[in-house]
Amino acid sequence: MCFYDPKNNSLPRWDKELKEFITEGCTHKDGMPEMAKEWFLRPAREGYEWKPSAKGPWPEEVPIPPPTPEEQEKQKHAQWKADRQAKVDAIVVEIDDMLFDGDETSQSRMARAGALAESPDETIRWILADNTVAMVTAEQLKRAARAAGLEQEKLWIPEEIDPSGQEIKPAP
Repeated sequence: MCFYDPKNNSLPRWDKELKEFITEGCTHKDGMPEMAKEWFLRPAREGYEWKPSAKGPWPEEVPIPPPTPEEQEKQKHAQWKADRQAKVDAIVVEIDDMLFDGDETSQSRMARAGALAESPDETIRWILADNTVAMVTAEQLKRAARAAGLEQEKLWIPEEIDPSGQEIKPAP
């Protein structure tokens, strides 16, 4: 891709109608003068971003506008969800002195293996949370899946909300 027009000492021009860069007469960024390369190699300072400049062919650093209250709320909610998912991914439960991974994928695998077993005491080779292999029963897998599900429920449904969806006010 063309990055630099040495004839005009400028970047390629964007054609809005054609929806493409006009690259005629341009060279690859490796053919640019060192002064021009720095714009492509240097990140903007924290709190700034590169924007096309009205003053000339080189981009300029401009402050990033602060997020609106709605954007802040969305960011806060997204961070809360990411934190909650990280906690779910880290669930480990103990059943009969064995530690089982309790993330959502593991819950599904344990429930499936337990449900498909022909009897509760059927044994299944299983990789535990510490990556050791153990012989576990279908009943132990069901209990581990249930325990992990309960741990996940605690993370997904805060204690302040009762099962009917009503917010529980703390006692004075």
